[in-house]
Amino acid sequence: MDSSTLFLIVDDYSNIRQLVKRQLGEFGFEKIIEAENVDEGIEKLEASLKTNSPVKFVISDWNMPGKTGLD
Repeated sequence: MDSSTLFLIVDDYSNIRQLVKRQLGEFGFEKIIEAENVDEGIEKLEASLKTNSPVKFVISDWNMPGKTGLD
């Protein structure tokens, strides 16, 4: 992976998303998008597939309201 890799962080807690985003930034990754639930994450993932820069890596919470991270 290089620094141009696009990450998607899916977690219902904004503080966890910010923590993961900060850690990825410390490793040199700058292209990061976030979603606060599974449905929003799926929408952002699908939208990215229609661009020249699709999501390459998803980091998701397992336990979220409504659907799991595996969904």
